[in-house]
Amino acid sequence: MGVKKKKAAEQFQDPPRPGSGPKVEADAGSDPIKRQRQDDEGGLGIYESPNANKSKSGNGEGTGKGKGHGNSKGKGKGKGKGGWSRRAEKEDMKRRLMEINREIARCGQQKMLAEAVHIFDGLAAKGITPTLHTYTALLNAYVRKGDHDGAKKLFQQLRDEGFQPNTVTYTTLLKSACSLPDLSEACELLTAMREEGVEINLRTLNTFLRGCLRVGNLAEA
Repeated sequence: MGVKKKKAAEQFQDPPRPGSGPKVEADAGSDPIKRQRQDDEGGLGIYESPNANKSKSGNGEGTGKGKGHGNSKGKGKGKGKGGWSRRAEKEDMKRRLMEINREIARCGQQKMLAEAVHIFDGLAAKGITPTLHTYTALLNAYVRKGDHDGAKKLFQQLRDEGFQPNTVTYTTLLKSACSLPDLSEACELLTAMREEGVEINLRTLNTFLRGCLRVGNLAEA
C-alpha cells in the first residue's frame, strides 16, 4: 500500500523546471573560448578591488572640496580687503590734501609766494588733485604778495579746470583788484558775482569799500 501511495503522489508533483537542478560547471578546459574569457578576467585585472574604488572616490572628494572652499574664500576675502584698502587710501589722500591746504595758506599769510607755488606744483607728483580750497589758498598768496597778474591767471586756471569760484574766491581776487588805481576791474568782479548767483557778503562789501576809500572814489562806494 505504501508503494502505491508514493507512486500516486509522484504523479501529481510539478515537473522539474529547466535549470532548477544542481548546477554543473562546464569544463573551461574543453572550451577554448570560455577558458580565454576566464584568463582575461583573472589575468588582465578587469575586476577592480574595493580599495582601488575607495582611493579614487577619496581623491575626487578631496579635490572638489579643496577647489570649492579655496576659490570662494579667496575671492571673498580679496574683495573685502580691496574695498577696505580703497577707502583707507581715500581717507589718507583727503587728510594729506587738508594738510597741504593749510601749508599753502600759511605760506600766503607770510607772503611766501614761491614756497606756496612750489607746494602746489608738487601735488601732481604725489597723485593729489587740488580742490577749490587749494586754489583759493594759493590765490591769496598771490594777492598778499601783490602779484595781481599772477592772481588773475590762477583765477582763470581754476575756471578752466571746471571750478566755480565761490564767495571767498571772488572776494580774494576783489581785494587784489581794489589795490589798483582803477576800480573798474573790481566793479566787473562784483557784477560777475551777481550774474553767477554768488553771494556778496559783508566781507565782500567791506573789501570793495576800502578800495573806494583808498582811491578817494566815494561816489562809487
